[in-house]
Formats: sequence, C-alpha cells, structure tokens
Amino acid sequence: MTEEEILGNIVLNENAYFLKNISSVHISYKKISDVFKAASIEKSSNYLLNIINRKITIATEEIKYSFCVFKYETKPTFIDVEIEKWIETKLAYLLIAEIGDYLVISKKNISNIQEFLKFFIPIDYKTLSTLFVDDNTLFEKFGLKNMNVSDKAVRQKSIEATDLKENFSSLGAGNYVLNSLRVNNLSEKVSIMLNSSRINKFGKKNDIMI
Repeated sequence: MTEEEILGNIVLNENAYFLKNISSVHISYKKISDVFKAASIEKSSNYLLNIINRKITIATEEIKYSFCVFKYETKPTFIDVEIEKWIETKLAYLLIAEIGDYLVISKKNISNIQEFLKFFIPIDYKTLSTLFVDDNTLFEKFGLKNMNVSDKAVRQKSIEATDLKENFSSLGAGNYVLNSLRVNNLSEKVSIMLNSSRINKFGKKNDIMI
C-alpha cells in the first residue's frame, strides 16, 4: 500500500483531547519529532507511519497534522514474571492536529508526552460544558468531584438518569463540582471530561479524513 492508501484505511474512534495554544507556541518539525521519539521510545522496529506537519484544507479550514504509528513489545498482562518468548506485539499511534490556536490529540498506547503537553492548556470549563448542549439535550450522566479533602469524605460520585435536568438539583450537590458529563443529542451521545479536555463521541469509528 502507498502512504495515501494506508491513511485512507485508518479508522479511529472520535475520542480526543482538545487543548489551546494560549502562548502561540510554534509547533516546529523538531518539536513534533521530539515528542514522537519520546512516545515511541519502546518501539520494536521503524515507524510504520511517520508524518510530520503536513498541511491539508477541510471545508476552507487549514489543518496541520502529524501522525506516527509504531510497534512495541510488552509482557502479557496475564503473567506475573516475564517468560522467554511470551511477548505480545502491539500497535500504538499518536495523532496531533493543529487548527488555529487549538490542538487536537488522539492517541492509543502512548505515554511520555507530558513534556510536550506542558505548552498547552485544556479548553476552559465553561466552553466545554456547553459545547454540545442546546434546549433539546438530554443529560444522562454527571461525574462529580468532592472539594472536601477530609479523609472521611466521599471523593467522587456519579449519577445517571434518562435526563438529569428533570431530577437533579444543584442544591444537592453540596461541595461537589462537575468533573465529567455525558449528553445525548437525538441519540448522538458524547462524553466530556472537563478536567482534561477529552471529548468522546460514541458510535462507529470513522476515517481520519486526511
């Protein structure tokens, strides 16, 4: 397969982190190359795919994206101590898309990218919490975090209903703050983690449109 054919064959869940480049940090070729190296330090062979700062236009919006895919080996989770030749080969990917002052990151089996992420901040709470909300939105689930740091306090809790607008009062929330929510818009469900700016749209996987 050519690189373009490979890209056209990749389908991902609509699950990504949305960050803001508030300091207008220049995301150079070297910066992307460095984060790819850090993320793939355990890779067992050359990159299967390694694209850095490629520009495309979608619906008049210019997007710059970088995408790497690689193999790595790991001990199976069902054994305690490593056994010779008992090794799993897995795939990992890291997709970084730059859209104006925003960054979208989709990843699987990826770590060691904190040094890169420190340049960016999560999208603000108010924007995220209302992003997929209109008059017809059903609120199916709230994840609540307790601001009370006492050892005896319940740290966090979640509540679910067909529509929490109908039977949840903020007066009963006490010291809890909203940490995550799941909404339903005409059977299109979206889960939002407010503390990490992660948005997960439920449903089938889609091609990456690049």
